Amino acid sequence: MKSSKRPSDKRKLVSSEIKLRVGVLGCARILYKTWPAIHRAGHEIVYIGCRDTSRAEKFIRRMREELQFTNTPKVGSYDDVIENNEVDVVYVPLPVGLRDAYVQKCIKHGKHVVGEKPASLSSAELLDWLQKMAPRRLLFMDGTMLSHSSRTQAVVEKVKAMGGAQHIDVNCSFMANDQFLRSDIRVQVDLEPYGALGDLGWYAIRWVLHLVDFTLPEAVSARVVACTSKGAITAFEGNLKFRLPDTDKLITATIYCSFVNGYQQDVRVLTKKGVVTLEGAINPTYEDKPRYAVSENTFIENNFTTQTGGAPGLIDRSVDTVYAPNHDEADPTFQSEQLWRDVGNSLLRLRRNEPITINPDEGSKWGMYAFRTQLVMDALLNAARENEYNIFEAKRQLEEEAARAAEAAEKAAAEQAAKAAAKKEAQAAAKAKKAEEAEKRRASGEDVPQPQPPGGKKGGKKGKKAPANAIAKTKISLGDANKESDFPFSLF
Repeated sequence: MKSSKRPSDKRKLVSSEIKLRVGVLGCARILYKTWPAIHRAGHEIVYIGCRDTSRAEKFIRRMREELQFTNTPKVGSYDDVIENNEVDVVYVPLPVGLRDAYVQKCIKHGKHVVGEKPASLSSAELLDWLQKMAPRRLLFMDGTMLSHSSRTQAVVEKVKAMGGAQHIDVNCSFMANDQFLRSDIRVQVDLEPYGALGDLGWYAIRWVLHLVDFTLPEAVSARVVACTSKGAITAFEGNLKFRLPDTDKLITATIYCSFVNGYQQDVRVLTKKGVVTLEGAINPTYEDKPRYAVSENTFIENNFTTQTGGAPGLIDRSVDTVYAPNHDEADPTFQSEQLWRDVGNSLLRLRRNEPITINPDEGSKWGMYAFRTQLVMDALLNAARENEYNIFEAKRQLEEEAARAAEAAEKAAAEQAAKAAAKKEAQAAAKAKKAEEAEKRRASGEDVPQPQPPGGKKGGKKGKKAPANAIAKTKISLGDANKESDFPFSLF
C-alpha cells in the first residue's frame, strides 16, 4: 500500500487579457457567488436589470461593502442592459423557461452570453442560438463551473493514463426540505421543466462527457424515480452506452440525481488498471484541499489459482490520494472565478475600439460542450417519457377513464330513478283519475251492467236482481288475470 502524496507542481492560473463589462439580468441568489467571481477575475459588473429597483440597489450596496468596488452599476430593465453599448457580456441567470426571448435580443444587439445550467429549454432552442451567434462571432458559455476546474482535467488525464474509462458512475443528490419542494424555482415545471435532471443531472452528464471526450452516446435508457404532485422531477436515473469512434471501445455510464436523498457528489470511474474515485465532484468546497483517489491493481496474467477461482491472481493493490493541481479550488468561488477567467480568455479585440469577438482557438469549445450536454439530457428525458414515464401517464389516463365511467353510471342511475319516479307518479295520477270517474258514475246513478243469473232467460227460475256492487265483491283467482275475461271491465 502506497502512502498519500501531493504533487509539487501547481498549475498557474491563466489571467484574462480583457477587462469585460458585464450586464446582469435579474438579482438571483447565485449572484452572491457570481459577482465576487466576476470581480476577482478582473471584470466589472456595469449594469443590472431588475424589475424591483429598490431590491437591485440594496443588492449593490451589500456587494460594494464586500468587494470595495468604486464604480456603481446602473440599474434598469432587462432591455436596458441588453441594448446598452457599454455592456460586452450579458449574464443570464433567469429560469430556463424565460430565457429564449432575452438571448435572442442579446444576439440581435451583438452581446456575448453566459447562462446558467441547464443551458436552454431544448436542444433545438440552443442550436438556434448557436447558429445565429456563429456568424456574429459571439460567445455562448453555460455556467457549469466544474468544467473550469483543474481537478476535473487532472482526473480526465489520470483516467486516460489508466487505459481509459470502462464504466462511469456519477451520483449527485441532496435532501431538500418541504419548503424547497413546494416553492423553489427548480421544482416549478413552467420555469424549470427538467427539475433535478436539469440541475444535478446536468452536472452528472457533464462529468460523463468529460470522461469520454464529449463523444455522444449511441444509446440511452432512463426512468423518472420520483416527482412532485405537480409533475416536477425530484429523482432521475439514466444509463448511457458509448462507443469511441477511433478505437470502437465500449464504455457504459450510469447517472443518478435527486432532491430527495442524502448529500452526495460522487464520481467513480472503472478502468482496466483500477478505479478513480472523487467526492465533492460538483464543487469541492468542503475539502481543505480538493483531491481524488486512485486505486491501481497489478495482476499476474494466466496465474489461475484455486484462491482466485480461475481468475488472474491479484498480487498488488495501491491506493493513492492525489491532490488537485490548484489547491485554491477549496475556495467556494474559485471554480466560478476560473469560469469568468475563461470567458475573458475566450474573447479578443482585434483592433482598438472594435467590438470584442470570440477567440476561435479558446471559445468555440464552450458552445459545443453546452450543446452536447443539452442533447444528452434531452435524450435521457425522452427515453424516460417513452418507457417508464408513460406508466404514470397511463395511470393518470386510467384514473380519468374510471372517473368518467363513475360519473356516467351515477348520471344513468339518476336518470333511471327520475324515470321510475315519473312513472310511479303517472300511475298514481291515472289511478286517482279512474277512481274519480267511477265516483262520478255512481253519483250520477249510472247502472253497471250485471251478469245473467244462472240458467238465463230460458229455463230455470228467475232469480233476484243482483245489487249494483255485486261484481265489485266477486273474488277472482290469479289464473283468471291472463284470460280474455268475461267481465265487462279491466282488471288493472
